[in-house]
Amino acid sequence: MSIGFGGADLPVEPDEIVELEEFVLQVGSDPYSLLEDYADRVAARYEVKDLPRPFANWCSWYPYRLGVTEQRVLETARIAEERSLDKLGLRFVQVDLGWEKHNIPSYFEENERFPHGLKWLSQRLEALGFELGAWKGFTCISENHPVARKHTDWLVRDANGKPSSEGRWFWEPHDEIFHLDITHPDAQQWIRENVASLAERGVRYLKWDFGGNLTAPGIRHNPKIACCDALEGMQLAGQIVQDAMNSQGKEGLVLDCTTCETAHIGRFKMFYTNYDTGNTGLGFHHLRNVYTALGTHLFKNQRWALLQPSCLVVGLPGTLEEARMRATATFLAAGHVDISDDLTNLPEDRWQVLLSVLPPIQKSAEVVDLFHPVRISTGGYQALTQGMDVESQQTSEPQGATVWHAPIQADWDEWHLVGLFNFFEPKREASGAEVPMRFEVDFKHLGLNPDETYWGHEFWSGQFLGDVPLPRKPKDAYRHPGNLTALVNDSGPGVLDVAFHGPAIKLLVIRKPRPHPWPVATTFHQSGGLELANVRWNAAAKTLSGELHRPSGQSGSIIIAGIKPSYKAAAAVEGVSVPIRYGANASLCVPVITRDWVTEWCVKF
Repeated sequence: MSIGFGGADLPVEPDEIVELEEFVLQVGSDPYSLLEDYADRVAARYEVKDLPRPFANWCSWYPYRLGVTEQRVLETARIAEERSLDKLGLRFVQVDLGWEKHNIPSYFEENERFPHGLKWLSQRLEALGFELGAWKGFTCISENHPVARKHTDWLVRDANGKPSSEGRWFWEPHDEIFHLDITHPDAQQWIRENVASLAERGVRYLKWDFGGNLTAPGIRHNPKIACCDALEGMQLAGQIVQDAMNSQGKEGLVLDCTTCETAHIGRFKMFYTNYDTGNTGLGFHHLRNVYTALGTHLFKNQRWALLQPSCLVVGLPGTLEEARMRATATFLAAGHVDISDDLTNLPEDRWQVLLSVLPPIQKSAEVVDLFHPVRISTGGYQALTQGMDVESQQTSEPQGATVWHAPIQADWDEWHLVGLFNFFEPKREASGAEVPMRFEVDFKHLGLNPDETYWGHEFWSGQFLGDVPLPRKPKDAYRHPGNLTALVNDSGPGVLDVAFHGPAIKLLVIRKPRPHPWPVATTFHQSGGLELANVRWNAAAKTLSGELHRPSGQSGSIIIAGIKPSYKAAAAVEGVSVPIRYGANASLCVPVITRDWVTEWCVKF
């Protein structure tokens, strides 16, 4: 083992002492606990405090990019308010790249698509119950910006004394981009004044992007401030930005997209944490990379900062299954939900997906196969048609973040969420048939007692699974492809064995069974029941009752298990009788259309 520190091109004088960074070595048997302990140590060292709880905002980038206008922003806010997103945790409406003069990131002046200015826009948003957010990449100095034309001494220089170039800006107008020299006092003041001007115009949330170029190699005004592949200059810039955002007497939130998060621990309260999700339709291999990267960072969430897993995009042209996968990963991350769809034309099936994410849960899931083995294999269609038992083979290498686990606790029950991410295109066997992917996870890695049986429910399909796990059939028992309709295989005790075709997502709700009727989930929220409250079973009256907390006008169902054949059920919502239907594995579905934030329901047996 070796530990080293980059020199950062820092000149060191004779007899000068330079303090290097601290490091820690930890040893233990639980690797995820070691990560969490490390995160806690760092948080204590840098006095991280008062982090925001998970919330949501809307971002203009993926629906509009450089076509964003103040009218589109206001129409989005109007729809968000109409759909009660403010009641579900949406706080900010954020304009991304495209509001600045000439669409150039180093300008702080508005362009012609924002004729009334950001201050006017912030006031209109406030009237709708939202605050204004803005994207900035101000350390990327355009060749045509006044800083590059009049203040070349504010720029990092190459060995020939010329401004150090980042290359051409990816988007229009494709200007050459230079690096701002954060060690120059005048450059610092330029940042201070311009970021403060955003706060003056009502910007309460700043998405700071592309700031990592402050660490680019080159010659700087003050070589004693470590910048080249180092974080001292970045820390200086971060303090200037945060102070400027706070300049109006109210703390401003900064989302750090600089790729240098460790420079801002204890200062910025939000970190961008993985690859860009992009618009839908980019494919499941892309999502595998994105969400595997996310899974490796979740131990930091709400320890170092509130993490943002890039934008949540669920609209077209991608499939409904892709939308569900994106929504599930965002939900289980329990971080900042950055909605980035065109809400003016979002299909209703995608609205259902989006609303299922809100409000966010408060604690991140753990990715089980980050450290623990998960047996992933393909099923055998031909073997099943011949009545054969197909044994799975454990993969030799991790397949990505495929199994996520989150314990959930409410005032009326506690349970577990298990997300199964099948990122893979189906494989074909010799017969030509496409075969499902099979996931086998030991209960001990899901916080479940291997000697107990639980109730299982799959959120996206609304299928109550009955008892989990299923008893193991004898080796010579008859088997056939129709067995896969149960989703859960006969694994025997202590193993969750699930098979389904992909690419697809399954979100399981697993809870201890009750000797009487009891909710297992709803169709409203991925949590499996955090939207329910005051759930009570009255044994004498044989009634199950509770409250559903969702905005008015939403429709869905409450799924109830533990239904005995002798039961005859009648349901009422807000005192009005509603028809019921029986679902999979002797479950009961109670339809609900919410009347207000609190909707009372009752089922009599």
